[in-house]
Amino acid sequence: LHARARRRGALGARTPPVARPVGHFPDRMPELPEVESAVRRLRPAVVGRRIVGVRTLHPSTARALPPDDAARVVGRAVSDVVRRGKHQLLALDDGSVVHAHFRMAGDWHVAPTADPAPAHVRAALDLDDGVTVALVDGRALGTLVWRPSLGAALPALGPDAVDAAFDAAYLAGALRGRRGPIKPALLDQGLVA
Repeated sequence: LHARARRRGALGARTPPVARPVGHFPDRMPELPEVESAVRRLRPAVVGRRIVGVRTLHPSTARALPPDDAARVVGRAVSDVVRRGKHQLLALDDGSVVHAHFRMAGDWHVAPTADPAPAHVRAALDLDDGVTVALVDGRALGTLVWRPSLGAALPALGPDAVDAAFDAAYLAGALRGRRGPIKPALLDQGLVA
């Protein structure tokens, strides 16, 4: 009775779900499908483009991507964008990587540089075609980090959840000998990215 009453409005009707644009998730942590969707939006915007400017617009973003590292990114062309778990990697033409992670509430905003920026832009990559890719994050937890190579960009991760290597046999072997609840095991990025 009490739980049902809390889920219903004052007149007893269920509250309708709030409509949100696809890929917009300000009030919950981005999960793997949202991150994959973000990568699919980002890839056509940046691959083959040269980064002509980097702006860090929040102190936490500036700590993760200090001016020396931002300068290393300027002038580089993006050769690929890959996702590994919830990590997004912008591979640059010199072998270095910009590692992006949304954390709790980040997303990409891709628009012409001349357009007004949305609220909560934490960092922006200006491209040679007049497009800006902005990291939008209301909580300021998302990060952009420059790394000298792909190998240095990621912590030790298990296979990706959508990788063919992640199957029942792998999971059974990885869980063999572990004790305790399943949820903490599945949240272990070393077990599954």
